[in-house]
Amino acid sequence: MKRHSSRLTIAMLALTGAAACSVGGSAVHAANTGTPSPAGGDRTWLAALHQANLAEIQAGELAKKKGSTAAVRSAGAMLVTDHVASDDQVTRVAKSLRITLPSSAAPSDAAAASRLGNESGGQFDHDFVSTMMTGHQRLIGKTQTEIAKGTEPQIRTLAQNTLPVLRKHLATLRKAAPTG
Repeated sequence: MKRHSSRLTIAMLALTGAAACSVGGSAVHAANTGTPSPAGGDRTWLAALHQANLAEIQAGELAKKKGSTAAVRSAGAMLVTDHVASDDQVTRVAKSLRITLPSSAAPSDAAAASRLGNESGGQFDHDFVSTMMTGHQRLIGKTQTEIAKGTEPQIRTLAQNTLPVLRKHLATLRKAAPTG
């Protein structure tokens, strides 16, 4: 009987390992925690928010230093404060769900930050506001999708709490947009 039990255990481990390989680690997460891994869309949104936070913190720091108007410098300071707070929440949720987040901003966001770093004056203000508005509009859309279709309660709650902040940022950026 003991011999049969050992064979059964080995067979179950082999099946669990094969299942883990076939679903990209979700079975491993489920086996280790007793709960299913968040769906791909939930993980994707969380990673996108994390990368956006990293990019917007960097861009906000640039705006605080390089903005030629008080409105742009103020918008930059707001982005830094709010996206640091947002990323604290993102990393806390990711840790609790055992989700590994990207270590840097998306390459396109890093390129935009590099471009902004080489600009000054009115050109910086214009490009900063334009870039941040486009990014916020895109992230608002992704966040609305997460709220509507997300399945992981912690991540959906984070999305619900994030949406009004993103909308506030978009409104502030519109007001900071250079005229003329």
